[in-house]
Amino acid sequence: ATLSTLLEQHARTTEKLPALPGAGEQGLDWKTFRIRVVQLAASLRLQTSIAGETSSSNQIGVLVNQASAATLAALLATWENGQTCVLLDGAQPLLRLIHLLASSDLEILLCSQTDWSLAQTLVASIARARTAQGRGDIRVITIEAAMDAVLPLAVQAPDSPVAASVYALICYKADHPDTNGDPQALLLSHQFLLESLAGEGEGFAGSSSLPLFLPGVAVKLLRALARPLHKVTESQLPS
Repeated sequence: ATLSTLLEQHARTTEKLPALPGAGEQGLDWKTFRIRVVQLAASLRLQTSIAGETSSSNQIGVLVNQASAATLAALLATWENGQTCVLLDGAQPLLRLIHLLASSDLEILLCSQTDWSLAQTLVASIARARTAQGRGDIRVITIEAAMDAVLPLAVQAPDSPVAASVYALICYKADHPDTNGDPQALLLSHQFLLESLAGEGEGFAGSSSLPLFLPGVAVKLLRALARPLHKVTESQLPS
């Protein structure tokens, strides 16, 4: 089981109930949210197939300024495809974001429409360095446009299920004297996130089972996912 598959099960049994009220989306039901996730996942598979042999990365960048249905859909879509989401906190200083992006292996950066200008600025800042390294530009794609690019009826499921040991999320620790100013990546697997979130429910705020330096934006996103996972039983968790 992965976060994506468990949330899909939850969506099937609660289709008409509000989804993710903690993300500021009033009136969005689980059925509609699930359709958005499936559309985005299919669009990402199409985008990565277009990259073809020019890209060996299985990572998708997501620029986040606040928890929303769009950013949560981006997380779940990457997980559904077996891809790893690289979370970039848009609230961090611009130079730090540029440094993080320059040191990544990303080929695609997702963002909401409101963060389009920031994403373009980041990508343009490292374009010359990537060219000197023989690498192409990072493609900036808005989450909303990627969803609309694929019709729901044309969507097909990924070829194979995702293992719980696969990394679901890469994010970066907050500044700390021990980091010497360098990016310190946290690699979190599906199993780790499942075991950390399943019992947290509405009270999730970064428990002792999660790294102490987890960025605030990651905590906000995971809190929004914790409520539906609160009812997950241990028998549903991967062994």
